[in-house]
Amino acid sequence: MDTLKDYRSKEWYKVSHDTGKSHWTKPFLESNDSIIITAYTTPLYDANGKIYAVLSLDLNLNVMADSLQSLRPYPTSMLTVMDQDLRFVAHPNRDYIMNETLESLIAKADYAPNMQIIEAIKTGVRGKDTYNTNEDKVFVYYAPDPKTGWTITLEVPRQEIAKGYDKMFKTLMAIMILGILLLLAVCVYIINRITKPLENFADAARQISHGDFDVKLPVITDHNELYDLRAALVSMKQSLNQYIADLEESTKSKATIEGELNIARNIQMAMVPKIFPPYPDRSDVDIHASLTPAKAVGGDLYDFLLDGDNFYFCIGDVSGKGVPASLFMAITRTLFRNTAAVAKAPAKIAKALNDAITEGNEENMFVTMFIGCLNLKTGELSCCNCGHNAPIINAVPTASGLAYSTRVRFMDFVPTNIPIGVMAGFDFEESVLHMAPGITLFLYTDGVTEAEDKNQQLYGDQRLLKTLRNCKPGTTAQDVISCIAQDVQSHAVDAVQSDDITMFCLRYTPSDGDE
Repeated sequence: MDTLKDYRSKEWYKVSHDTGKSHWTKPFLESNDSIIITAYTTPLYDANGKIYAVLSLDLNLNVMADSLQSLRPYPTSMLTVMDQDLRFVAHPNRDYIMNETLESLIAKADYAPNMQIIEAIKTGVRGKDTYNTNEDKVFVYYAPDPKTGWTITLEVPRQEIAKGYDKMFKTLMAIMILGILLLLAVCVYIINRITKPLENFADAARQISHGDFDVKLPVITDHNELYDLRAALVSMKQSLNQYIADLEESTKSKATIEGELNIARNIQMAMVPKIFPPYPDRSDVDIHASLTPAKAVGGDLYDFLLDGDNFYFCIGDVSGKGVPASLFMAITRTLFRNTAAVAKAPAKIAKALNDAITEGNEENMFVTMFIGCLNLKTGELSCCNCGHNAPIINAVPTASGLAYSTRVRFMDFVPTNIPIGVMAGFDFEESVLHMAPGITLFLYTDGVTEAEDKNQQLYGDQRLLKTLRNCKPGTTAQDVISCIAQDVQSHAVDAVQSDDITMFCLRYTPSDGDE
């Protein structure tokens, strides 16, 4: 037998015959190396199950290589087919077919390859990845054929994919810009129809703001928002006319009331002593006082009078504020003057005031007071506290009686009675102590310690004591009042005064002949 015709020695025959399985051969060249052939071989069995022949079907791959490029999704994309040895069977560049392998082309590349792609193709894995050339990023899709063991790859440059998006983006932008221009034209038309009447209304409103309440408003026939706006402006014109008339009337009334309050303030302030020292010929007592109402008129009071060697004094704070409190203050001050010289003792003065005030007190008003009587000859101080703040003195009680020191403290040892005007028939108690020469007695209303700063923090008892301790020995009564007033003002700064502030200071300064 001619060996050229004996195909049993060929590899395609021997693989199928020896394995008994169908088989795709590796591509090979035929007919002067111009035709790429691959063969599909399968064994044929006789009735006894023995192979008696091998059927071979040759496939011309030239047609496949040419037609495959027509399936490219993009003009610059590349479809390739590689056999089991990664040799190109189909490639856009025909010079590479059967002449180059994937590895040989990678070796010639002037960029760093993505080795993960090569390893995946070698192991027959389906997937996708990217690699970077010197010009662009390239997307690679690869998939093996389990029958032939060949691998199909598709490579697409990123720019090619982006061209489609760019075109779509430009189209969408053109449509959007055209739509915006059309919408803008419609909006301008509608706005012009609305703004013209609004401009007329704005001009009318400006004239109204300048006081021209007779200005004519644009006529609106349609019952829409502009119609409602015109009705509102008409109503506003009428309301402003009425408001101005009422304001003129109330301004006149307010001016009258303010004038009357100023007169009442002057009368009230004239009722409390303002000339210091009040007794220039008496050097045994140094007195000073101040009253600052929170409103035009207030409810605080202080007063004093000299009857021989007995110096009577008081300080008080009426419940409430304003005109009612000021009237109650005037009554209380008058009653104190009328009863002091008659009743003599502070407790009796307090009882007389209480009985007079509680009678017919339908408004249930009351007044806290501290009433004292200092004998300027002996230095004996009788006092009665009627619900008022404890005065401050530099004397403290001891087991053996009253002793004196430079320590400033509240007169907590003086018993506190109920305020005057609370209960008729009440018997008030008084205390007696001896004032040594140079002792200072400071009385005040709660407007001092309850003065608030802008953070609503109170001035407080401790700060008052500290300020008094800082007063130098021999400080006059006027200096003590000025020192406290300045410290309270520095605490309150710009806060609104909420309560009347009243202070009274007495220094016992007998001469050597009187001691």
